[in-house]
Amino acid sequence: MKQLTKQQQKIIYIASGALVFILLFWIFVYAPASKKLNQIKQKLNYTEDQIAQINRMAQGRELSDVVAKLNKDLGRLASKLPLRPETVMNYISDNARRFNIEVKNIVLAEKKVLKDKIAGLEIDEIPVAMVLTGDFRSLGDFLNSLTHDDSILIILKSLNVSGTGEGRSKLDINLKVNVYLGREASGK
Repeated sequence: MKQLTKQQQKIIYIASGALVFILLFWIFVYAPASKKLNQIKQKLNYTEDQIAQINRMAQGRELSDVVAKLNKDLGRLASKLPLRPETVMNYISDNARRFNIEVKNIVLAEKKVLKDKIAGLEIDEIPVAMVLTGDFRSLGDFLNSLTHDDSILIILKSLNVSGTGEGRSKLDINLKVNVYLGREASGK
């Protein structure tokens, strides 16, 4: 094997030093800066998407008008969330009485806390099971009022109807709905 001359050794040392310098530069400068730049690009894309979404919502109107409308809608929605389960039971019973519906049973199940919050309120979902009796038209009007009345947020989950009595003039309904209660956010 040939002996390396001093000149060749010097070239190898300089090349190795340059290679180590480039490697260290890559590890400690370029890679972190590149990662940071990618994070900034992602935040920029996210922000641009949010701006585009806001512009779509504004539909050419003044942004302050859109924000005012959204706040009004949010307030209206929050007002549809009663604070106590008794309010729900009274609402359903009063509505049934208004349409001449006999309420045989109302059972409130255990409430579930929803993850989403609105306007400083935590939202509880309570499944409610009801057994009702009444004539066809009254039951239809009652169900329509429950699902379309703006005073309380009720979502119909299931409905089971069966006829009773001579000529089946009376209908029995097993009804399951979800109602939503609002309470002040605990600030967790």
